[in-house]
Amino acid sequence: MTHTITQNSKLTKNASLIKKYHTNLVYDYTEYPTKGNWSENFGDKDYKEAMREWFPKNSSKPVLFYVHTPFCEQLCWFCTCSKVITTDYEKVKDYLVYLYKEIDLLFDFLNDNKIKLNVETIFFGGGSPTILNREDLKKLVDKLKSLFDWSKVVNFTIESDPRRVDEDRLLYNNKVCGANRISFGMQDFDINVQRRVNREQPAELFKQILTNI
Repeated sequence: MTHTITQNSKLTKNASLIKKYHTNLVYDYTEYPTKGNWSENFGDKDYKEAMREWFPKNSSKPVLFYVHTPFCEQLCWFCTCSKVITTDYEKVKDYLVYLYKEIDLLFDFLNDNKIKLNVETIFFGGGSPTILNREDLKKLVDKLKSLFDWSKVVNFTIESDPRRVDEDRLLYNNKVCGANRISFGMQDFDINVQRRVNREQPAELFKQILTNI
């Protein structure tokens, strides 16, 4: 009986803490506006209308075009991004099928409404685009090149996991796919901190893969 009472007290205490600190939304600093400004009542019709209203008035303004790859081979414990942890590349291939469909839906809408994007910045993020093999990465880049004026692109970043790439792959991303920036996730060079967040990547690793070419 004493054990049951103690256990129930712990449950009650934990429930109170959860109730005190729980929120339905986790705000991600990379999202703007943050989810606190979103509404579930904002549907696809509202989204399309917003694009019809904004783009004609701001056609000359540069646009950042973001492409998400929601796959990683290993979970970083601090991560709040939309991701799937897997080493099964078939899941990545299935995702790409739907990604291309979404891209086609977007540009069909833009073309129907005579909207042209002035894309100045492209960012491939994740998850980790590093999981894409060379062929699929090149195919995705070529797909986008067929849809807007790539000559206006100033910065093309591919977010890269330094544990999953080598110098040759980074050169391929640059020379074949056109990426001129790399985004490396480096939270701390302290190995103890890296272990605690489940992302061990010593400074020497960066020295091995970075090149002056």
